[in-house]
Formats: sequence, structure tokens, C-alpha cells
Amino acid sequence: MTHHPPLLSDISLYFNPAADEPSWSTQFLEDPMRRAQWRSNLSALEVLEMCTPQEEDFVPDFATRIAARLSITPHQATAMAMDAYQLSLCPNLAKVVRTGYYPITMVRKILSLIATVTEPHLTDVESDICAMLRPSHPNQQLPTTKGMTYRIKKIIEKHQPIARPLDEGEERKTNGSVRHAGPEISFDQSNDARTRVLIDLPKLDGIELEKLVRAAAAKYECTQAEAFLRIVREHTDVRITLNLYKNTADPTEDLFAEGSWLPKAVGEEWMPRITHLAAPGFAEAQGYAPTEAIKAALAGRDGGCRAPHCSVPPHRCDVDHVRRYDHEDPAAGGPTNTDNLHLLCRYHHKQKTAGQWDVELRPDGSEAWTSVGDGHQVVTVPHGPLGRETFQFRHLRRAKAVKLHNLLTIMPPEGEPTLDLHLAVATVQTEELDLDFEETLPF
Repeated sequence: MTHHPPLLSDISLYFNPAADEPSWSTQFLEDPMRRAQWRSNLSALEVLEMCTPQEEDFVPDFATRIAARLSITPHQATAMAMDAYQLSLCPNLAKVVRTGYYPITMVRKILSLIATVTEPHLTDVESDICAMLRPSHPNQQLPTTKGMTYRIKKIIEKHQPIARPLDEGEERKTNGSVRHAGPEISFDQSNDARTRVLIDLPKLDGIELEKLVRAAAAKYECTQAEAFLRIVREHTDVRITLNLYKNTADPTEDLFAEGSWLPKAVGEEWMPRITHLAAPGFAEAQGYAPTEAIKAALAGRDGGCRAPHCSVPPHRCDVDHVRRYDHEDPAAGGPTNTDNLHLLCRYHHKQKTAGQWDVELRPDGSEAWTSVGDGHQVVTVPHGPLGRETFQFRHLRRAKAVKLHNLLTIMPPEGEPTLDLHLAVATVQTEELDLDFEETLPF
């Protein structure tokens, strides 16, 4: 096994970052629970690094020895050894995770995502991931697994597209094109009294069906299962809205829909179905109920529940007034506009309404969540696609978008793009991906 430098364990190195400097909430180790988690992270990472094989080690032999010592299965031991080996190839990433700020599940997810990246691209991917693991706000909550996975896939796609991990349900063809699994349904009639139906749908089709079922259940005051049968039997009359978000100035960007970034092939299938176009921004309503424009703006900004480390998608969230709406005297309470509204799942909505959390929605879109019970605070950032641009970034983006459009439309006399044109387009697309400004709308 490979010997590694000792993990940094001097707790004085990690105590209390300055109040105004960007930091993860896991860095504040005066909290005994966080301190215990920090030591647990370090211990788990130490065990992982002890599982690092030599390049010449045989997989079954090495995995069997690890499995026996840790009382785990050979399959689990093999996975640990592979993750440890991957970490040994990324010395800068190893330095970052040895701080102990990151749970071992998060570390191993990163390592599994980059397992197919090869040199010379691995160095660049590692550098971008280390940058991604730097906080942008003081006391910021760690990213969710879902959000982190998407960003890492985009990093890999930027440097070595062929190494990007497949999305769930995606099948890569040998000619380089991508196909996504279509709808599937099966019926289990093994029980004399019941039939079990299993439906497996592409992401957005599934969300469309869920919205229809929920809307029908609400309209006809029935269960969701009964609503589904009404839809099948064509006994319903309900309409729903799917909000899709696309940067029309940049064809290289993915489509965002209901809390998920859609693969390009899926996004292209849904674009022709768009019936209305809008530019979401500040919106307000008179009274308590938000308008559809407000809901669309919030879904595009927040991307899902804004509570710490919650990943419930927008279509399953409630619209909540950050500062409470006063039904007796609306002028005295919080307004119904995008400056005072956010998305919360039902669980966190109930907690906030019950007074378990105080929430401050800041002008940059970040939120400070303060526990009423013990006073600890964390900061969450929106993860939707809508962003506030600086003038410098707008100038750069518009110039590059025009350049990309011209490169894509100017063809040689024969009507086929030349190799030089392909390379030029690839260069511009790469430059576009390098512009990683992520300022959020001041809703």
C-alpha cells in the first residue's frame, strides 16, 4: 500500500474563519457537533487513503485483503481501492479534501465522477474542481450532491467530452451520438387482488405526468392514484405549465427544467413544444397569491428548495413569503414579490412557519438561515439558471455569441464546414464555458 503524508489534524488551523471571508459552514469548529463531524471526515479519509493500491497490485488479491481487514464485501473493497487510487492521481484535490471540511460521501462521489478522465486532461479537471470547492460566501452551506454532480460533469465535458459520465437512462452510441431510454411500462399480475404497475419515464416526461396527477387530484378532490386513473380514462380537464429555461444568446448551454439540467439531446426534443416565451425578472402581485410569472421567476432563480442542503425540485415546493404576509393589514407585512418570496419544500416550509428558522433573503440572492433553537447560521445560494450580469460580462458574452453565430453560419462554397471552422467553433465554445460568472438575480 502507498504511504501518504499525515492528515492535518491541528484543530487550531481550522477554527473560526474571519466573519467576512468566504467559508464553508463546516469550518466553524467551535460547534462540538461540527468538530465531531470534522474528525469523522478526517478518519474516514485516512482509512480510504490506506486502501490505495500500487499500480502493479492485482485487483482480486488486494480487494480480498482490504475486505477481510475492514469486514466489508470484496465489491466494496474494490470500490474503495479504486477511489483511493484516483485520489492518489490528484494531489491538489487531495490537499483540499484533507482539510476535513467535506464528508467522505462527497469526496468519493467526486472521485467516481472523474475516474474516466485521463491525462493530460485530468490536471485541468482537477484544477477546476478545486476551484469549485472554494466557497463564495461567508458561512456557506456545502453544495448538494445533485448540484455538484452537474457542475463536475460540465467541467469534464469542457476538457474531455468523451469522458463525461453518462446520465441516468443515457446510452452512448459507438458513433459518438447519444440516445436516451424511452418510456417503459410493466404490469405485475402475480397478486390475485392487485395489479402492480411500474412506469419508467424520461425525467421531464415524468415531471409532466406528476404535475398532471397533482393538478387532477386537487381539482377533483381525490387521491393521486384515483387522479391517475381519471387521466387514463380521459375523465379530466386540467392544464399544467412546464417552465423551461434557455440562454438564447448561447446555443452551447443546456436547458434547465423543473430543477434539473437536461442533456442536450433531451432539451432539443422539448424545444419545439414551447408555446410561450418570457424573460423572467422582478415580478409582484397584489394580495397573497403569487402569479405564474412570479412562480416562473422563483423556479428559475432558486432551482428548488432554499433550505440548507435540500434538493427538492421546484414543482414539489411551496412559494413562501420570507417576511410574513399580513392578511389583516397587507401594507404592514411582507409584499408578494420576488424580493420577498422563495421556494421551500413542505417540510422546511412548516419548520419556518413554526418559527424554527429565521431567514434573510439578501440582494444577491443568497439566504442566511439562522436556527432559533441554538443560534447557528448557514448561508445557502440559489442554484437556478437565472443570473445577474455585470456590464463587462454582458459585453463579452454578446461579442462571443455573435462570433459563434457567424462561425456556425458562414460556410465554404461547397456547403460543408471545413476542419478549420470546426476547430474555431470548438475554441469559441470552450471560451464560452470558461466564463463562469454566477451572479444571481436580485429578486
